[in-house]
Amino acid sequence: MLRRHLLAGWLVDPPLRLGIIGTGNRGTSLGAVAAQLPGVDVTALCDIQLSQTARLASRLPRPPKTYAEPQRLLDEAPVDAVLIASPEQTHAALSIAALRAGKAVLCEVAAAVTLDECWQLIEAVRQTRGFYMMAENCCYYRS
Repeated sequence: MLRRHLLAGWLVDPPLRLGIIGTGNRGTSLGAVAAQLPGVDVTALCDIQLSQTARLASRLPRPPKTYAEPQRLLDEAPVDAVLIASPEQTHAALSIAALRAGKAVLCEVAAAVTLDECWQLIEAVRQTRGFYMMAENCCYYRS
């Protein structure tokens, strides 16, 4: 389960250990921003293209663990939360797996590509009582 820092208030000691699944353009840009936030430590990266994980890893203050398989990251990496920025057809399954592994999830859009996946995702959040947020940044703009 997520450590006390997210339940008690904004990211404080200990730092939130973040894993990033999908280190293409979006994962790399979001990962670089996340690494600059106080209280966030990017501790793991995952992509089937290890050259992409190396590219992002080189921009981080501390070298993260790297994985080619998302399930290995979820099972082995020292992470409290994951940012999912993989191809959209994988978002629902990866989010559900992360929730079931006890990780908080920030997932790029789209959350799912079928209505059935949407219901499976809702059910996973209900069953695990986990934290899930879709990273749709346009809803925060004034327009």
